[in-house]
Amino acid sequence: MTERQTVISGDWLRNNEDRRYPIGFVATVPTCARHEPEQRCHDCTWNGWAIPRVSAGVLETIVRHQCEMNQEYPQDADVEVTLRIEGRTLIHTYDGEEYRIEPDTDGRYEVSLGWCWEEVPAEECETIIG
Repeated sequence: MTERQTVISGDWLRNNEDRRYPIGFVATVPTCARHEPEQRCHDCTWNGWAIPRVSAGVLETIVRHQCEMNQEYPQDADVEVTLRIEGRTLIHTYDGEEYRIEPDTDGRYEVSLGWCWEEVPAEECETIIG
């Protein structure tokens, strides 16, 4: 499997007033030899959503941004969601379960985390991190 660099974001980040994304993140996403390089396939996605890998700097920004969003829009009181970085490990806690995400051999982190990431055109983003 190969991969390519792209910009990712998610509907939860979209600014509904002008249909632009206030923030996009540079990531790599998998591609496969059976399809055109820009075409998504279920072998390279999670239920059709991108499976991005990001640098440590982009990861830190995603975590910081998500923590700010969680403060502004609190989660369901019955489900606790936290994100933090300890050393080189991303720790994602969801409903009492802790998930530890280590960097791969390229120093990148897979950030699916149950979020539905999608590839977006860079020109639709007000700010691009990475």
